Amino acid sequence: MFLGQRRKSRILTEKPVLAKNFDFLKQNNGTVSSTYMEAGIVKCTFSSYTTKRKAFAFGPTFDLAYVNMIKKFNEKYEGHGKAI
Repeated sequence: MFLGQRRKSRILTEKPVLAKNFDFLKQNNGTVSSTYMEAGIVKCTFSSYTTKRKAFAFGPTFDLAYVNMIKKFNEKYEGHGKAI
């Protein structure tokens, strides 16, 4: 029981800040799409026709996949200026 409570407290305290808005899409002139894959995994894909930039990421929910996708986008295009 002790280990279960420890895991539960750790999971609840390590949640990332979820995306509440889509300013990322406005700033980068792009669109986002999501695909639900096997075992409940969500793939979030971003593409911009004006800047020709693309990124994708996976997560257990759309919110987490979206946050991961923004993080991957910033890592990929770090030398070109951050998106957010």
